[in-house]
Amino acid sequence: MILHLKRSLYGIVIDVWQLQLQAAYETLSDATKRRAYDFTRPKPSTSYPAASPASKDTPQRESDKTAQTTAQEANRAREKALEILQAQWTRRDMDLFEARRNVRKLEADITKLKEEEMADAREPVKQAGWWESVTSVLFRVSPAEANASREIREEKERRRLNRRAAIRIKSMEMLHKNNKLSILEVAARGLATEIAELKQQIRAEEQRQEAERRAEAQRKMWEESMRRMREAEAQRQRQREEERERKEQERKKREQEESERKERERKEWERKARERKEREEKEMERQERERMERKQRDFPRWKEDMVQKERERVDRQRQEQQKKPAESRESRKRASKQQQQHGANGAPNSAKEPQGACLHAGWWSQIPGRAVCSVCSKTLVKFALECPSCQVKACVSCKRAIQGGKR
Repeated sequence: MILHLKRSLYGIVIDVWQLQLQAAYETLSDATKRRAYDFTRPKPSTSYPAASPASKDTPQRESDKTAQTTAQEANRAREKALEILQAQWTRRDMDLFEARRNVRKLEADITKLKEEEMADAREPVKQAGWWESVTSVLFRVSPAEANASREIREEKERRRLNRRAAIRIKSMEMLHKNNKLSILEVAARGLATEIAELKQQIRAEEQRQEAERRAEAQRKMWEESMRRMREAEAQRQRQREEERERKEQERKKREQEESERKERERKEWERKARERKEREEKEMERQERERMERKQRDFPRWKEDMVQKERERVDRQRQEQQKKPAESRESRKRASKQQQQHGANGAPNSAKEPQGACLHAGWWSQIPGRAVCSVCSKTLVKFALECPSCQVKACVSCKRAIQGGKR
């Protein structure tokens, strides 16, 4: 029995090894399963390829696109591996169902056999001993009936032995099936763990891709907002430039209009100044002409009056000189006052009489520069003649008139 148990356990190990070997051959023979198996157990050195020197020079966007493509391919490989593992799980689940069904059937058979054995054990057993021989003689039982009873007991013992053998065999078979079921359950749990890990990796990759999509969406949104901000700032800058240009044009226009207005005002002022100057010159010419005409018209009479008054004054002076000096001085004062009053009440632009009792004799000196004639009030530009005694300034004509026509 112990040898048979060892052989049964050895057979179970061989079956499990054959199942694992068959799964390994299936994985190696199928390229898709092999890639999925390699992907589910990645190596650190080969999980991501080393960047080549040329890839370092590529733009960031192409690198991101390559990484995204690689991640998508890896996720598709995970999904393919998940499909393979789920198919294996389906087969393992069917194997587990079949193994459990076989175990339950064996348990039911063993239970049934044990129940039959217990039922047989409860039935009374007729033993063919001396008591039976005595009772058969006493009660006149035939030898044939005694032999039939013996055969029944033998058949019953044979069935009991057969049931014991069947129970032992089925127990060994159930042990084998239970071991196989345990191995299948362990393999199923391992497969379930691999599926859970692969699902976790797929979910993690999907979450990472979703996070990348969100980040990309946020980046695009940020870039769009920045683009709109730049466009708005450029629009505001253009508006400010247009406003500045408009104000500059308005300022230049106002300056030009102001310059034109000032130029028109200047020209108008110059025109009016020229006209005023022309009117003033004409008025001055007219006044000068009238003055000269009046002077030419009044000069002979004024000259005669002056000569006559001078002669009378000289005569009176001579007469007074013969009197006392005091009276002479008093009379000269009265004569001087009368001459001054006569000169103040004379004709317009009339010449002033000589001061005191000056005879205006002697040499009149020339005074260079601008001066005003004391007699006719004419402005002298070059020079004027000055009396050496009373310092009266006069022009040449008035000097001759004062001296009584002397040359």
